[in-house]
Amino acid sequence: RRLIAFRGQHPVFRRRRFLAGAEAAELGWFTPAGAPMTAADWADASALSLAIYLDGSDAPDRAQDGTPMVDDDFLVLFNAWWESLDFVIPETRAGLEWRASAVNHWRLSFPKAEGLAATPKDFRPAQRDSGARILAGGFLLGGETLAHGPRGDPWDRAAPSRRFAEALHGFGWLKDLTVLGDTGAWEGLRLTLAWRRLFGRCRDWRRRLPSTG
Repeated sequence: RRLIAFRGQHPVFRRRRFLAGAEAAELGWFTPAGAPMTAADWADASALSLAIYLDGSDAPDRAQDGTPMVDDDFLVLFNAWWESLDFVIPETRAGLEWRASAVNHWRLSFPKAEGLAATPKDFRPAQRDSGARILAGGFLLGGETLAHGPRGDPWDRAAPSRRFAEALHGFGWLKDLTVLGDTGAWEGLRLTLAWRRLFGRCRDWRRRLPSTG
């Protein structure tokens, strides 16, 4: 309700049209480092965070009486990572002095979330090289590796980090195996059954994880 009320107070968040042409050029898209987004940044599948600058006085909608619905400027920070991330405030318009919005103060008044109630769907395409690596006996997840050997068992080995373990037990890599045909599919089934034998009766598999290395 607070978020709906906040949106109702600020017309910049409820414009009745999409900005296009010169108007769209006034939008500012930035990386977490505060640099303007480039074509390479937009194409980076691992880029899960960005910032957008909304100019409340730029091409505002008009009220029923014709009055321009001028608003404050907003810098909205989006972070889709599962951990907190530092942002650098980008250069936008000279003389601006930023302050946290009422919504941000309200959000910070609640306990920090420890995880997601549901795992979001991973829309990234399958990677054949990742599947081939798993078939050869190794996982590469989030820049960290775990070697278990061909047809080995990764489940009884210590993961290099908690983040790696979460990714391994999330089975997002399974699609990388299935694109390799029958060989990859059978390996995916073998690893899934091995996981089930070890964790299938455990209500919380995290309690049975080997200590991380």
